[in-house]
Amino acid sequence: MANKFRDRLIQQGISTGARIVLPEVDDPRVVDAKRELLQIGFNIVEMADSRESISDLKDSISTLKFTKNWTKEQLHVFLENPLNMGMAMVANGLADGLVAGAINSTSDVIRAAIRMVGVKPSSKWVSSIFFMVSPDGEKAFTYSDCGVIPEPTSEQLVAIAKDASEFHELLSGDLPKVAFLSFSTKGSADHYRVKRVTDATRIFSIKYGHIAHDGEL
Repeated sequence: MANKFRDRLIQQGISTGARIVLPEVDDPRVVDAKRELLQIGFNIVEMADSRESISDLKDSISTLKFTKNWTKEQLHVFLENPLNMGMAMVANGLADGLVAGAINSTSDVIRAAIRMVGVKPSSKWVSSIFFMVSPDGEKAFTYSDCGVIPEPTSEQLVAIAKDASEFHELLSGDLPKVAFLSFSTKGSADHYRVKRVTDATRIFSIKYGHIAHDGEL
């Protein structure tokens, strides 16, 4: 069955020639995924091919805040971790993207990314999205934040909604329609958690009124 969203993402990945690194190569699922991605036409960067650049990666990592006063041996041990090595490759232009989470926890992946790749200068917080496609492949939904910020403030909700709307348009090609979710609908309940959502909706309306949105729902 055709899936326009899956096909779109695959085509985007192939046409841009994006180089992807898969640090969890010992996991059977990743091995199977890598084989399929190569067959489709994706550009998978082999970590072993970058070992020759490990001295350059060490030099780059040694300039970061969290490695201050580290010895060469500590840097070497750090890069022996495939996740750290993969993130260092992305940070130094040897790869364009990294896919992980089969073995490593979400917190480990995010921590490594923040440390070495960094956060977009215009963003105050890191959040996550789930991009979900309906079984018939005709509808796509973006849910956020479902994995990073457990109880966001109103200001964080606004930022999360804005980032999620941009990702939805990038991934789906459709104009985003944002819904601020709550256990209350338009004032049906009075609770501090509801107030966070209503305040977020109001602030979002002021800052990003050009984006279709509604809430609290």
